[in-house]
Amino acid sequence: GISGIVGIDTRELTLDLRERGVMMGALASSIEEGVSALQSAESYSKIDFCKLVSTENPIKYGKNVNGRIAVIDCGVKLNIVRSLVKRGFEVTVLPYETEFDESNSKFDGVVISNGPGDPKNCAPPIEFARMSIESGIPILGICLGTQIIALSQGADTYKLKYGHRGQNKPCIDLETGRSLI
Repeated sequence: GISGIVGIDTRELTLDLRERGVMMGALASSIEEGVSALQSAESYSKIDFCKLVSTENPIKYGKNVNGRIAVIDCGVKLNIVRSLVKRGFEVTVLPYETEFDESNSKFDGVVISNGPGDPKNCAPPIEFARMSIESGIPILGICLGTQIIALSQGADTYKLKYGHRGQNKPCIDLETGRSLI
């Protein structure tokens, strides 16, 4: 009952997949079954993965010692919430599809969390980020959240051919010429 692959050099397969970039795949017992599975599957680029992993209801953590933080849950890791609570913040984890309204202005800051998938599929948090910035609420993005904030301000994103996860990226401020990490 455990899926697996035999009879091929999986290291060579890994190298081949790496050179071609992200693509759909299926494990099947025959070519016909695999082709059928792929033809009936929804494209990864169309799936809003964040919606699938987000909380359905707001959840409050911690006490307001240093302020109140809203975390838009695009797949937030609990340790991020713990870290904010440890620093004296009351943290409210909000569902991915939360709309910005007057009640959200009660927060001292907003965090758009990390999560899976294509940030361009994340219309609700993109709009939440845009409205937070327009309202003057400080905002922080973590991984996917940073891309969402960029999209909210008119920037563009695209998927890199190779994963570059967990690394610092240099960025040049076009107005000052200063390089930032």
